[in-house]
Amino acid sequence: GEYVNSPCTKSQDTDCRMCHECDSKLEYETIQCGLYSDRECALLTNCSLAEYTIVPSTTTSDRVCSLLSTCQSNEFQLLPPTFTSDRECMAISTCLLYEHEVVAPTLTSDRLCSCVGPDDVLVQYDIQLVELENSIRFADETQRLDFVKDVVDSFVDSIGITLLSVLTQEQLESIASGA
Repeated sequence: GEYVNSPCTKSQDTDCRMCHECDSKLEYETIQCGLYSDRECALLTNCSLAEYTIVPSTTTSDRVCSLLSTCQSNEFQLLPPTFTSDRECMAISTCLLYEHEVVAPTLTSDRLCSCVGPDDVLVQYDIQLVELENSIRFADETQRLDFVKDVVDSFVDSIGITLLSVLTQEQLESIASGA
């Protein structure tokens, strides 16, 4: 389009000019090209490395940036941030009473837990059994019942928790009752 830069007079013709075009990769339009005024453009905001775009730019509006979130000490980064999305954090898993940590959590990966397996050293069983007994001793009734249900479900699902072969029936009943 064109706009009138200066209207005609007795001694001069109308001076029309082409409207300035905004560079859509660098600018957005702040004032439209009018009959007597040129289009005006402004530079687009560039999000910093600590930000991401929450509202993209249009031909007539600037982009809006927001600070990236930070994962807390009890979380790991599930998905990294991009230019248009925040990072996603997830709570680090806690091993269940009859599991042990196989792989420690990192800033970008969860903790990996595994059921007590046949290759574990007997000393580790003894330590875990003491921790298990102490954990259950101070647990409420619901937590104790959940533990027994988890053990039974795992056994029924043929996971074959070796813990069952380490614990005697009396120890399992003692643990479950909180005695």
